Order: sequence, then structure tokens, then C-alpha cells
Amino acid sequence: MGRLRLLATSTALTHPGFQGAATPDIPLGWGKGEFYTLEVDPTNGARMIVEPGETTQVWYFAADSVDGYTRAEIAAVEGVSAATITASWLNGASNAAGWGKRSDLPLAWAVAGSSDIGATLFSNRFSRSNTAVRSLWALFKRGGSFPTGLIGNMAESESPLHPTLLGDFDSGSRPQMTATGVRTGNSAIDPRNVVLQGLDFCAQQTWTTDAQFITYADCNFTVPGYGLSTDIGPVKHLTLFGCSFIDCVKTFPDNGVIWAPPTGNSPDYQAGADRHSAHFLSDTDHVLRWRNFYDRNSWSPTYNTDGTTWNSGEFGPAPSYLNHDEYDGSSGLQDVANLECINTRACFDPGQWRCGTFANLLIRADNNMADLIGNGGQPEPDHGNISYFNRVAVMGRARKVTSIAGAAGSIDGKNFISGPSNGGSLATCKNVVAANLIDPNNLAHETNLADPRWTKTPWAGGVTLDPKYANPTVEMPNIWKLESTVINWGGNDLNAAGISAANKNALTLGRWADAKQGVAAGTNTTDDACDYLRTLSDRCLQAIPIWNYVAGLTGKGTIGHTAGVSATFSPDPDGDGWRTDTPDSWLINGTRGDYPVDGDDCDLNGNLAYSFMTWRFADLDFGNGGGFRLYGGYISCTSMQETSEGSVELLGAAQFWIKGASTADVVVTATGGRLGIGAAVSNVRGAFSGKSELLIDSGGSLTISTGDTLTLTGGDLKAGFDGQSGTATLTVNGTLAFAPVSGVLPQVREFRSGKYGLEDLGAGVTGQPKATSVTSTVVLASGSTITVDTTGLSAGTYDLIDVDSLTDNGATLPSGVAVVGNRLRVTVP
Repeated sequence: MGRLRLLATSTALTHPGFQGAATPDIPLGWGKGEFYTLEVDPTNGARMIVEPGETTQVWYFAADSVDGYTRAEIAAVEGVSAATITASWLNGASNAAGWGKRSDLPLAWAVAGSSDIGATLFSNRFSRSNTAVRSLWALFKRGGSFPTGLIGNMAESESPLHPTLLGDFDSGSRPQMTATGVRTGNSAIDPRNVVLQGLDFCAQQTWTTDAQFITYADCNFTVPGYGLSTDIGPVKHLTLFGCSFIDCVKTFPDNGVIWAPPTGNSPDYQAGADRHSAHFLSDTDHVLRWRNFYDRNSWSPTYNTDGTTWNSGEFGPAPSYLNHDEYDGSSGLQDVANLECINTRACFDPGQWRCGTFANLLIRADNNMADLIGNGGQPEPDHGNISYFNRVAVMGRARKVTSIAGAAGSIDGKNFISGPSNGGSLATCKNVVAANLIDPNNLAHETNLADPRWTKTPWAGGVTLDPKYANPTVEMPNIWKLESTVINWGGNDLNAAGISAANKNALTLGRWADAKQGVAAGTNTTDDACDYLRTLSDRCLQAIPIWNYVAGLTGKGTIGHTAGVSATFSPDPDGDGWRTDTPDSWLINGTRGDYPVDGDDCDLNGNLAYSFMTWRFADLDFGNGGGFRLYGGYISCTSMQETSEGSVELLGAAQFWIKGASTADVVVTATGGRLGIGAAVSNVRGAFSGKSELLIDSGGSLTISTGDTLTLTGGDLKAGFDGQSGTATLTVNGTLAFAPVSGVLPQVREFRSGKYGLEDLGAGVTGQPKATSVTSTVVLASGSTITVDTTGLSAGTYDLIDVDSLTDNGATLPSGVAVVGNRLRVTVP
């Protein structure tokens, strides 16, 4: 069977920045997109589906005694003293009623401003010194305010697929977290696998630790200062998904008197000297910002323009050119991506990415600049840091003016505006529209300062390349691509031929808001449009609609189509040739430049595809030798082409599901994530290790075909069955191999996968994770083989298979292995 490779005809193979097929782990060039993502919720595109694990306990909290039960109330019902109601009591057998374990019996966090049993339980159960239970969920009742920063005591949870969850339940406004959250380092118990979802943060979140697999989803940040920061670390695999950063700005100066530092110091404003931004990241690898919304961070429209005094009527500081929505330092960042984000009214740059980024579908409106892109500060700067910039709309221009030298808006005495500025190497820029005007009826706002590096090829002085990229026509075919459309209403447009005057005048965020609201053109100003976006519950999902509005006026390609067509993965010759998160690597019915949607047929056409996205395909055709390398997200198919030969590599929290009958030839290598079997599937072989999962769902069956081998290594993996009814079956016609890690063998058994979520106790009440209730069946066919590596095992007996029904029809079993009832057992002398 063919293994993962790129088609020989792909121009991507000639680029030195690609992770070539012969050496797939080379870190050169673009990042690989190794991001921590779970399955995107099909009912809410700004949330992810978090699944409990085998060790998950769920605890429910309410802000006060109005919505939650206090220590005294629980004691009164139970007929015991208040002192009896402790975290240990709640976690033990005496808590038969389920206080704190059901959504209708939440624990009160505080009473009359003093901590109560909810805060006590959280501190105890979620302490990093408590290693008895790894995967815990804390769900906070919506509408409440909690004086906690949450993250101070996080430790490692069960796996990336089954993380610690700090989330929400019930209806109403998001629960508010009002205290600063700081997680400092502790090498023995640094946090791993944490998801924070559906929360409002009113104080800063700071990670100064070697944390890994951290995701914020559907969270709001409205914070005096940084919304989020990382430093020291390194933090790895940080995802911000469906989050809003709004008015993250200091409300008063540190000294309570002036915003500007004393005479003789830097002329920058205090917040500028502190580099306050919506978030500041340093020493952080594998960063994904996806479907986020940013508005009016690090400055206030009510600032005092002379900057010399502060009074209670001033909300915050004037803008500084040192403050940005997204501030990524050049030190220690690799593999950074921005996808479907909206940045409005930024203090200066929407994104200052000194490390570079892989960016698609960005909306930048009414910012002082567009974006500043670098190439990182690694020992080899281009490792994982080459930039890609595709389908970006820049609308509006600077209006934040102050009389203080050094403040944004008065650089060289000018109102300053720029298109995206590339300070890195090898950046690709395509499908960019820069409409540098606030009001098309007021030409006094017109400016023509778009950075020429993003509008011309080459620019004055030529193109400077590192020696290893000295011959772009040979080593980098089509890779140094700089293509933009710039609209300057006073003249000097670029690449704008064919765009009518009416369409040019409609290229403002205000006119988009007019169209969306169905009101007369000119009704909304840019500020009105920004304010309108803030009111939308789905504001984090508006980047594609706004891009489609811009594309419709300029002739660029729109995103979106009716499901049920062919989506072929065809690596973008202007990109890295591997990643699926740019629409220009997909052909939809033969036309490049759109994403697949659920229900499409997918053809990898023999290519390797790196992905962290969520797609639910109808038919999947790998093509000879094609395959997926999945670090996160969710991909499923209801059928696979029988002539298709492919491979799937699963890492992190990735899921790959086969939900229709299939005999396609597939090799699976899993060190994390999950292979899910939901139908009759055969000809799947490969190896599972680490914290990976092989899950045969109710109604599913997996057959290890004659001549194929499936290898299970180590006791951390999970292999077997789950469901709420019916039968799930594993049939071995080939070889099933078991191998230990650190003296622990794997086992085929029923396990609580988390796929079925939480108990439904009726009347909208939820409880703990659902237990498995499936008939698990294993058949060892005549001629099949079981192998067991007993190296390093202590003397004793070990169950390799433990199911409801085990049938041996004449398998070849090694010495010491025997069927005992419905168990397959090995005895080590």
C-alpha cells in the first residue's frame, strides 16, 4: 500500500521551506499547524465539543445562595453539622443526594461576600496537589459572578481528548470570572489539557509556566490591561477560538495622577511603555487564533489629548504605537496562525506578529495600521515562521489623534495608515483588499501610505533574500507572491481596474452594516458598524460574511457553497503545500479558493494533508498514497473509496471517524486522538500508542483482515467499545499484537469514551458522564494470531481482552496466553 506522500507533480516539493516527504519532521518554513482543537460544535461555530473521560468528575457551581446550596443548607437537609460538609464529604459515599454533582444541586461559591462550600470544593478538588482524579470539570451557572481566576491550581488531566473543563451551564449571560488568574511554573505538575469555555474574564489571565494544550473557546475578555499573556514558559499548543477581546484597557494610571511618564522619560504613554494589548504572547509555540473578535483595546475614545493629567472623567489612556490587539514577541514563538478574525479600532496594529503567521480571512477595520509581520527570533529564524497572508480586507484608516509626540496618530505630524507590513522573509500575500478611507464622501480622509512591499513586486531597492533562498525562480516557484488591491479615493489605486466607483465607495465597514441591516447606504458610520458588531451574539462568525461582501465588490473569490459537491485537496503553489486551513488549497468542483463544507465529498488526490479543522464528509477518497496528518479537530466520512489507499496519523486530540461501511485500505498511526469505527469496517491496520484511542461504537464492527496487523502498545491507550445500546464487535482474522510500556500492557475492553456526554436526569437536569451500556464482542477467527511482548513484565496474570462475549475459533495463541471465560489472559512466570 502506498504511504503518505505528495504528488510528484506538486510544485511544493521544490521549496526548501516544505517538510519534504522524505523528512516529514523538518521544522523549516511554515509551521505545521499543530494546534489544540476539538470537534467544532455543529450548532454553534464558536464553541467546541468537550468530551469527558473515564476519570472525569463534574462539579456544578452557582455564584451565591440564590442559585446554589450553601454549606449550612446542605447540612440542614442531611441532618449533620455544617463542619461535616467538607470537600471530602461531598466527594465521598455520604453524598448520596449528589450535592454539586447535578445541575439542579449546584454548590454556592460565596455567601455575603465570604467563600462558601463551592469555593472550598473547587480549591480542594482542582488543586495541583490532588492527583487522585485527573480529568475534572467545573461548570459555572450562567448569570453569576465568581471571584476567581480559575487557572492557579491546574494540573495535568487525562488526555488532550479528555481535558479539564472550566465551563458554563444553564442559560443567560456568561458567568463572570472577576479575579486575576495566574498559573506559575511547577515542573512536576505543570498544567496539561485544559479547556476554558463559555466564560467572561474581567481580570487578566497569565500563564508563566510550561503548560501544554490550553484552549479558550467562546470566552469574552474585558480586562483593565492585558486580557491574556504568556511568558517565561514555554507554553505550547495555545488556542483562542471564538473569543472576544473588547475594551481591554487600563481605567486609571498607575500613579493615579498622569497617563504620560514624567518629563525626560520616554514620550510613550504609560500603557504603551507596558506594552498593554488584548494579549501579549512570548515563548509560546503552536498558537492558533480562530474566529476571534477584537474591538477598541488598549486605548479609550475619552482620553485626554494632552496626556498630562487624569481625572475620573477619563476612561483610559490615549493610543500608543506600542499597543496592539495581538502582540506576539519575536522570542520563542513558532507555528502561529490567524484564521477568520475581526479586528476593529485597534490601538495601533491589529496584529504585530514579530514571529510571522499563517493567516487567512482576516478583517481589519478602522485601525491605526494593518499588520506587522516578522520572521521570528529563533536560532534559525525561518523555522516555523514564514508568513502566508490570504484573503484579508483592510478598511478604514487612523483617526486616533493626540498632540503628544510619540502617540499613535501623530507620527511625523500625520494621521498614519498602512496596509500590512512585512518585515519577515518569504511572505506570501494574495487576495488582499486595502480600502484606506473612513468616509468616501470626505476626501480629506484620503491617504496613500499603503506599504509598497505589499502592493508592488519588486519594491524600490529590490528583494533581499537570505543566501539559502538566493534564487527564487528555481527554489521558490511562485512563492514570493505580493498581490493586493488598494483603493485610494484620491487616486493612485492599485490593481483596481474594473471596480466601479460605486463599488469602491461601498468598501467600508459602515456600508457592510447597512447591507446586513437592510438600511439605506450611508446610515452607519464605521463606529456604528463596530458598535453593531459588538451586539451580535455570533460576532465571532462574521469574518467570512464580511469578506464575501468585500469580495463581491472587488471580484475576489467568495467563501461558501451548497453541500454535496466534490472538494479536492490541491496544495496551494503559493503556500506550504501541506495545510488544509487555507481555502486556496481546495478545489470545489474544480475551482480553487473555498473550504469544504459538511456533506461534501473529499478527494485528497494522493496528497498529504495537515489538518486541525472539523469536516464531516460524505465520501472520502485518499487517492493512491494520500492521507491525513491530524493534530486536532474532527474528520468523519460515511463512505470511503474501495480503490483508495491512504494513511491517517493521529496526534493530540484529533479524531478520525469512519461512519459508513468500508473496505478501503488504510494505515493508522496513532500516538494521540481517536480512531472511531461506526459501521462495518475492514482493511484498517497500524499501531496505537501513547494516549490514543481505538473506539468501536455501538453498531460498529472492525475486522483485522488476513495479513494485516494491529499493534497496541502501553497501558495509557484505550482500545475497545462504547455505546448506549446494541453491539460493538472486533473480529481478528489477521494479527492482534500487544506490547507493554513501563510494565503495563494495553487491554481491549469497554470504556467510557465520553462520546455520549453527560447524564440526562430529566427536566433539563444534567449529571455525571454517561456510563457505557453496549454488548462488547470479540471474535478470534481460525487462522488469526495473537502476539504478546512480555519484556519487562513482572510475574503475574494480565487480561489482554475483557469483554461481554469472547469467541476463539482456533486462533494461534503464544505460550502463556489462554481464553478464560470472556477474557484473553497472559500469565508471566
